[in-house]
Amino acid sequence: MLSELHIRDFAIIDHLALEFGPGMSVLTGETGAGKSIAIDALGLALGNRADSSVVRQGRERAEIVASFLLPRHSPVRAWLAQHELDDGDDCILRRTLAASGGSKAYINGRPVPLQLLRGLAEQLVDIFGQHQHQSLLRGDEQRRLLDGFGGHQALSREVEAAFRQWQQTQQNWQRLRASEHERESRRDFLRFQIEELENCAPQPDEWQNLEKEHRQLAHAEEINATLQHALGELYEHEHALLPRLQSLVQSLDENARYRGELGDIAKLLGSAAIELEEAALELRRLSAHDEVEPGRLEHLERRMGELADLARKHRCEPGELPAVHQRLREELNSLDTAQHDLDTMSETLRQHQQRYQELASRLSVKRQQAAKALGQAISRLLPQLGMPHAELHIELSPHEQPRAHGLESVTFLVATHPGQTPRPLGKIASGGELSRISLATQVVTSQLAHIPTLVFDEVDVGIGGQVAETVGRLLRQLATERQILCITHQAQVAAQGHAHLRVVKQIDADRVLTHIENLEADARSDEIARMIGGSEITPRTREHAREMLQRAQGD
Repeated sequence: MLSELHIRDFAIIDHLALEFGPGMSVLTGETGAGKSIAIDALGLALGNRADSSVVRQGRERAEIVASFLLPRHSPVRAWLAQHELDDGDDCILRRTLAASGGSKAYINGRPVPLQLLRGLAEQLVDIFGQHQHQSLLRGDEQRRLLDGFGGHQALSREVEAAFRQWQQTQQNWQRLRASEHERESRRDFLRFQIEELENCAPQPDEWQNLEKEHRQLAHAEEINATLQHALGELYEHEHALLPRLQSLVQSLDENARYRGELGDIAKLLGSAAIELEEAALELRRLSAHDEVEPGRLEHLERRMGELADLARKHRCEPGELPAVHQRLREELNSLDTAQHDLDTMSETLRQHQQRYQELASRLSVKRQQAAKALGQAISRLLPQLGMPHAELHIELSPHEQPRAHGLESVTFLVATHPGQTPRPLGKIASGGELSRISLATQVVTSQLAHIPTLVFDEVDVGIGGQVAETVGRLLRQLATERQILCITHQAQVAAQGHAHLRVVKQIDADRVLTHIENLEADARSDEIARMIGGSEITPRTREHAREMLQRAQGD
């Protein structure tokens, strides 16, 4: 679960430190205080894209650190171990974003590619934004929810991979069937690219090694100064530590004949002198081998520039150039043997198409089964959310042509009144109804997922009264199995939280500062009362708030 979130110089947040526990934590505060900004910052730590405009004005970079506690049997532990990023019971994600552009990502203190960070984050947190109900209108989101509910994600990925392989093979086959003139033009272009790569001769892991050596050489002067200073202090200066210690040992030895205990002390100090002498020898060895080859740094920078320029031409990362080189050679070889390979590729194409059809057909059957169950599960929740007669149906419509996501499209249909013909959500549901259908969908689908932390960012917008209280109860019920973080403007929802955090914005001179307060007892009642009645808290709203909290916490 998410245990801590530290935000620095992000948007209007100067510095914010949040601590979270299990159960349901609610975040409240006046509009503009920075509640959703904190969730945006968490999203950045999880690998979301962002531009430099979110860096606080006048600061060099924004930094977000998210710390997670991992249960003993968490699958994330195996993932971290597989990628050699494990570090005990904690998992710490760190992201920095420079005002000048560019970002860096870290897992447990080690720099990682952004894609790797996202792969881990998907197993830790799922964020439902305040406009999530709008995404429910999209066919791809409806399909994702259905596959998640039915546990078809792995099969869906297999279908997509099989489709890509089939299409790629078909493209290669079509190239083989192209005219000889077209093939020759392609060969010439490939030969030019390959020759350019061979002249540059990028090696596997070369870019990573160059970056490592460049960092070392860039700090060579500082390292050498440290070595020389240490040698001087230990051995070479007039009052160096080692000669003085050796002299002291000799003096104690000479007087041991008068008092035996001095001999034992001399032995202890003699051992220390030996350790210091070994340290001095090691420092000498490092110093002797730490000479910087003249022009080496310039050579590294020139080589890195060559690789970077070539990578830009191929629209890849410099470290990917050897793989690009290999891929181009394979394509050229494929073209050179085109006539011989055409029959073989035709058979391969048939096999890939057959595999896609088999996997996609299996997925269609499973989707059909899950569609009915998901529609019924969502429909059962809708009466509790103020839609007593609403029913949700999921329709699967065959495509005219196979697609990467399968043989059919997924469409959520809803009937809000008895006898009404179900129609697509966007054509029949109002904004408030759509928000409630989306929330019911999120609750149903998240109950079957294995993500430990769920974040709901103002998903209760547009509802109130008894419906809002029901939403709060549903989230609190969900919090018995997951950690729930909920940003809300609804008092009925806030009262259901196991913990209550209030985000406060302060204007200090020319700076806008945001900080967090952990509310207990009367302070929490006052915040609930503010949410009920506005800025003026009366005895009546305060009493109403206490009753709301007692009822919610007593459930």
